[in-house]
Amino acid sequence: MNVKRTELLKALKQCLPGIENGKSSLEGADLFIFSKGFVHSYNDIISVAVPIKSDDLLEQEIEGAVRAEEFYGIINKLSGDLIEFTVENDKWVLKSGKAKAQLTLMSGDFTKRFETIAPDKKKWLEIPSEFTQGLGICRMPNNKKSISGIYITQNDMSSSDGLQINRFEYKGADFENFWISDASANELLKVGILTHIQLKGTWAHFKTNDNTTFSVKTLQAEDWPYEKINDVLEAHKKKKTSVSMVFPKELFDAIDRASSFCFDISNSRAVKLTITPKNILVSAERIAGKFEEKVMWDKDCPQFDAFDLYVDIEMMLFIARRSLSFYIHETEQSAPRMVFTTDNSTHLMATLSVAAAGNAGAKKEEGKGTAKKAAKKEENEEPDEEAQGASRTGESGSKGKAKKKAPPPQDDADEGDEE
Repeated sequence: MNVKRTELLKALKQCLPGIENGKSSLEGADLFIFSKGFVHSYNDIISVAVPIKSDDLLEQEIEGAVRAEEFYGIINKLSGDLIEFTVENDKWVLKSGKAKAQLTLMSGDFTKRFETIAPDKKKWLEIPSEFTQGLGICRMPNNKKSISGIYITQNDMSSSDGLQINRFEYKGADFENFWISDASANELLKVGILTHIQLKGTWAHFKTNDNTTFSVKTLQAEDWPYEKINDVLEAHKKKKTSVSMVFPKELFDAIDRASSFCFDISNSRAVKLTITPKNILVSAERIAGKFEEKVMWDKDCPQFDAFDLYVDIEMMLFIARRSLSFYIHETEQSAPRMVFTTDNSTHLMATLSVAAAGNAGAKKEEGKGTAKKAAKKEENEEPDEEAQGASRTGESGSKGKAKKKAPPPQDDADEGDEE
């Protein structure tokens, strides 16, 4: 029989997130498994099932498992659009032009794991059209904190690294709360448009408009500090007296240029923003030199008292890709905080201590030109609250809780999966 190479290659690419080549001790995690009209992959964290669209493969009811690295490699490198596909005992033989490859079928019943975790056919729930957009807004790829990942409810999804909080809101969902890792969210964003969801045991199953099923293992949702995050966001809601503005796009290029002379405040690479009704002055200084650049507002601003903010460069550039509209939240205990907004999202960003950064920048401790010493003092006065999602982001009354490490994904034993 002849198989269209492009169709088969597309299905294999969709399965790649569930493939582990040499990284997993789970038997079969490095295989493409063909069964009942689908090609599957499974690595104990991600499972993918892609419908086979090649008529010949469907008609012949091709079944079997092959090593993913070699099979994908040869399909990707063959030059012809049609591949002659033959089954010979324990081998698949592929021919294209003068090229010929033999793939040894792997022995073992690898379909059992798919049957164990498989979603129920009639229990799919529709996903709001904005769901995929929310994953992209809340995903924080470099978040190494204990509450990394995205917490998802019927009405919103949230993420935090202790220094910033992202919240995205939507309507029309009807599923239980769950928590997935940033890595899983990253792979989901590659799948395409997600249309349906089903939660079953320790797995969240998603379906796309081409009937692909993409499943990710969930974390223990009860350990994510959702109520704490809500309290912090509620305390930072916009008020009638809040100063609201839209940053000009040029500001973030200026921040990027200033990064060569950035302040080192605790573990942050920071720049100073002097914000006035006329302009924003971006500045930074270290022993090697200093940098200043004025950025003009695009529109006239309301009158307000000028103020200084020390902001983390990476956080500012992260938020700039999501929103330029912001308002200033005044606090009595610390520097003003910026809250960035869109129609359906809120991004609360912590600012660094103006006093600490200013003192240290002036002294240039031991020639470093940084704010380390004063910031260290502030750290000693304010305990880390990353496990509560509010380090430097929460109000002073939210302190005092110990760190809580996020648990690993739950074991498949709950679902009766015997690996």
